[in-house]
Amino acid sequence: MLKEYLKRVSRDTIVYGFGNVVLSSISFFLVPIYTRIFSPGDYGVLDVISTVSSLLSMALLLGMSSAVFRFYHDNDEAGKRDLVSTGFWFQSLAPLVVCAVLAPFSGSLSRILFGHGRYSPFILVSLLTIPFNAMMRMPITVMRLNFQKIRFNLLVLGRGLFQTLLTIVLVVFLRKGLIGIFVSGLVSAVLFSGVGLFLTARHVKFSFSLKQFRVLLSFGVPMVPASLSRWVMGSADRLFLVKMTTLREVGLYSVGFKLAALQTFLFMAFQLAWSPIAYSMYRKPEAERVFRKVFLYFLLLSSALSMFLSLFSLEALKILTRPAYYDGHMVVGLLAFGRVLHAAFYLGAMGICFANKMKYYALSIVCGAAMNLVLNSLLVPLFGIVGAAVATASSYGLEACLGYYWARKVYPLRLPFSKVAILT
Repeated sequence: MLKEYLKRVSRDTIVYGFGNVVLSSISFFLVPIYTRIFSPGDYGVLDVISTVSSLLSMALLLGMSSAVFRFYHDNDEAGKRDLVSTGFWFQSLAPLVVCAVLAPFSGSLSRILFGHGRYSPFILVSLLTIPFNAMMRMPITVMRLNFQKIRFNLLVLGRGLFQTLLTIVLVVFLRKGLIGIFVSGLVSAVLFSGVGLFLTARHVKFSFSLKQFRVLLSFGVPMVPASLSRWVMGSADRLFLVKMTTLREVGLYSVGFKLAALQTFLFMAFQLAWSPIAYSMYRKPEAERVFRKVFLYFLLLSSALSMFLSLFSLEALKILTRPAYYDGHMVVGLLAFGRVLHAAFYLGAMGICFANKMKYYALSIVCGAAMNLVLNSLLVPLFGIVGAAVATASSYGLEACLGYYWARKVYPLRLPFSKVAILT
């Protein structure tokens, strides 16, 4: 039984990983283009606006997708459709209303972020993109819950390839500059949110269940501070850098972050494969044994990749970028190791989700975020991008320790945390 689960996780990780490999290849294909067309300052503007957009998205979604994951298998077929439909309509309409209200104030938002209104058009297009990205989340969740790996890859890869081609046309051939990147994101989000809904239409009804909405909120609302804190840990460093250093420093950090994101692509592929399996079998007698092995094997693999990225980051940037960006290699190892610690939290704290004690899950991330803010404020003025990377990695470490501690109290899984800590 253990071997069957491990084979299933490995197989699904490879299947989901294929899409992530292609998308990461696309991402790295764009890096040399961006770094030769845009200055580090331009790259910083792109990253700051993307960072703020992700914050707004997290705040508006109220953890609906995570909540659907938690309760999907507790319902019969009719209940599953009610659950998915309720989550979809809230997740689609709430961002639409809020972003429509914020759109006229894009100039003010530009002045708050950058001190002038020059980037107002970029922020406006980014706001328009958020609701359509939100509409894609529920179809993707449904595909994962029903193990529709081929449809998932077609949707995600199709969007990635389309957006990349459109970006190249707008930026390279039509020379539209940064606005071309934001417009390609909007067009691809509109098109593929429709494709995603078409592929999962039988799971979504024109109905809204207040009963299911209360169930979703009971799980999702505690995820809001967790999501916002997660954003702080993954993105606030860019805002500290833009306020305390220069846009050039933000650009260097962003390039290093993209290289370290190879670690993230591995984790995303694993998470996409493991979450549906974990939630479908956590009540079974063999669950603890399976979780222990998955925890150990994945974190060892993740640590090995982190070490590889740290050793060869400068060589990679020499291939992908030009000399103005080479200093970005200084943060790659720290950021990659931070993603290992993030994976440790995800695996170690799953027991909190199984027990539906989400206050502990949120508290772990909130404490990590608080540490992130304190360390960024202290270290960025002194050490610049390296200080930001240290702050990020350290906050992930605190999060992992707290998550594991509270998970053992509410849903004890004797995971080999100390063994992995020694080996990494």
